[in-house]
Amino acid sequence: MVIPEGKKNLYAVEPLIKKMEDEGEKIEIRVAAIKELGNKKDMRAIGHIFIKMSDKNAEMRTAALEALAILCEYETDRKLLTKEFDGESSWFDPQKPIEKKMIERAAKKLEEIPEEEVRQRYERLAKKCHLKLEWKVD
Repeated sequence: MVIPEGKKNLYAVEPLIKKMEDEGEKIEIRVAAIKELGNKKDMRAIGHIFIKMSDKNAEMRTAALEALAILCEYETDRKLLTKEFDGESSWFDPQKPIEKKMIERAAKKLEEIPEEEVRQRYERLAKKCHLKLEWKVD
């Protein structure tokens, strides 16, 4: 079967979801699958990725956050989801609370953003991504 060029992305999503969800698969393969699903920005995968934010494996959880962060409207929000505030590496573990000290660190690193705005952005991100915040007790 020849797949038309514009339809290739449609056929690639389902096998990636299966790889991501296969607990018998090597973790490296599962993480690569989840990241590729994020890069595709295919809405069919979002729910599957979101579920992995609660996975028992920390690598899967951080890969899920990275995959979902691709959908962030603002680059600053994407940066806030990483420990170095670069939006590229060292993603937070969504099951561990983001510490209050990260507000000050982010404001210093990102320079143009005051601490209050950083706090507000974290709180919005926490609602969207079900993140835990040290200063917000459920």
